[in-house]
Amino acid sequence: MSGNGTCAVRFGLAGLGGYAAYMCDRLLAEQAAPWARLVAVCEPELHRFPERAEQLRHRGVVLLRSFEQLLSENIEAVCLPVPIDLHCPFTQAALSAGKAVLCEKPAAGCVDDVDLMIAARDRAALPVGIGFQDVYQPAVHEIKRRLAAGEFGAIRSVAVAGCWPRGDRYYRRNTWAGRLQRNGRWILDSPAQNALAHYLHLALFLMGHGVDESARPVRVEAELYRANPIENYDTCSLRLTMPDAAILLAGFTHACGVNTDASLVVHAEKARIVYKPARQIEIHHEAVVERLPLLRAIHPRMFQTFHAWLRGTDPQAPGGTLEMARAHVLATNVASQASPVVDIPQQYITLLREEIVATPLRAVQGIEQAIQSSVRAGQMLHESGLLPWTVPPGVMDVPADYAHFAGPARRPEPQPAAQPSPIATPSSLPASVTT
Repeated sequence: MSGNGTCAVRFGLAGLGGYAAYMCDRLLAEQAAPWARLVAVCEPELHRFPERAEQLRHRGVVLLRSFEQLLSENIEAVCLPVPIDLHCPFTQAALSAGKAVLCEKPAAGCVDDVDLMIAARDRAALPVGIGFQDVYQPAVHEIKRRLAAGEFGAIRSVAVAGCWPRGDRYYRRNTWAGRLQRNGRWILDSPAQNALAHYLHLALFLMGHGVDESARPVRVEAELYRANPIENYDTCSLRLTMPDAAILLAGFTHACGVNTDASLVVHAEKARIVYKPARQIEIHHEAVVERLPLLRAIHPRMFQTFHAWLRGTDPQAPGGTLEMARAHVLATNVASQASPVVDIPQQYITLLREEIVATPLRAVQGIEQAIQSSVRAGQMLHESGLLPWTVPPGVMDVPADYAHFAGPARRPEPQPAAQPSPIATPSSLPASVTT
């Protein structure tokens, strides 16, 4: 293809394991399309992927051992499906080398790192896209434009829920799953920060007033729990209050035995909008139901948007920006800063076996029904009364200039019982009051 505006973006890919393998397939599938071309891959442990390496060599893809080598190749952009703690340093390095960035979600583990990424992007004057797939959906942006225009009135509340079973296989698949930090950088891996983060991010985006803005909470209430032997939480109930008093209520868990589709419902003054992932958006408005289909394969659209940003053919093409992603990271940071993680008592946890691999899966009794019912009722888990082990939330008002994650809240150490004061006897009383 000829012409800078139409030729495919020359991508380098970081990694071949885990989600990087999936992104490798997506990039290879684009080879015949005008949006993206996979040129080079870096993988420090190439010996682990002999079949994939041979496939890539056959396709003319350059194989390298380090990210530094990748940045020296004749590429225009890097795709970063890498561990969360690497998002910020790899993005900074790529931008300094003159490469645009398509980074996996979340943007980073803390707002401090997101702000560093924003500053690096602005210095390089190159695009950075974040892989929150839902915000590349054309139907999502149609809904957002109509919400921003006031067609459905003000948003009163948004309810988000998701129960996705994740057991030992998930938490042992790498060195950072379920952890707070790695290599000195915040990760805060959790359902709200990783697997189910798409829906928290989407809710914040839909609640933002501008067509390309996400809402920023001014108050966060958080109940954080864990059933698995991990550092961070695997179950949460969140209530986020926005500047206009709209409420976002979210309930997520990995400590469950049954997979339930993630749900997102927007309650506006004049409509109820239901987002059904990978299927459609339903608008219940004036006794009429309007249905907008969602794309099943979203990565071609993501690459198309990124192409438009980099080529300058449509710099405002709708997609996942660092500013949108920052609102999500801010919400998860404040939740962790506000509330300690509470261990769910063992008597309420059932040990199951995952299908096929038969690894342990910890399921909290009644958690699926409790999360779905409480979110539908506009309640946090502790308010629902459906589970006997819940506790009141941690609460934090978000400063307008919040730009530093101060670390997760810690459960107070149990204090030794106060010793009773000795009873005064005539011999221990001051001389002035003896009888």
